[in-house]
Parts: sequence; structure tokens; C-alpha cells
Amino acid sequence: MGLSIEATVAGHGDVLSLRSKVEKSSLVDEKSGVGPQDPVLRQSVHETTTTITLGKPVMIGSIDVLGTTHKQEISVVAELVK
Repeated sequence: MGLSIEATVAGHGDVLSLRSKVEKSSLVDEKSGVGPQDPVLRQSVHETTTTITLGKPVMIGSIDVLGTTHKQEISVVAELVK
């Protein structure tokens, strides 16, 4: 259970390509109906490939916050490290 983030950056110069996968999973309080011991898991997966520019924030997606009407936005900023 939890949050998993995988990211791969490719390219050179000011314009880069970001391939990302964000996976969020958690246990749900409801029962599966199959048996009293069977847990119910909820999972959200967001995969994308995005072009990003150094120093400019980019929103790559959002994931629902379970049990609410809210969403959690996922954004990235690429910075050159010397």
C-alpha cells in the first residue's frame, strides 16, 4: 500500500522528454462479499510521456483522493544540476 513514482528523463538541452508512472494503492473499508477475510484494494495508475522545458512547471496528471471529492495534482519541474 502506498505511493510509487517511476520517472525516466531523456533528451538534451532545454527540452526533455519525461516518461512517468504514478501508482497509488490502499485498503478499502468495505468487504468484497466473497469472504469475511478478503481485503478490498483500490489502485490508481497514471502513465504518461510529456515534453518538459527546463525551469517551467508542468502538470502531468491527477489522482483521486479516496473517500473525498478532491484530486491530488502531480506536477514536475526540471532543473539543471551542475
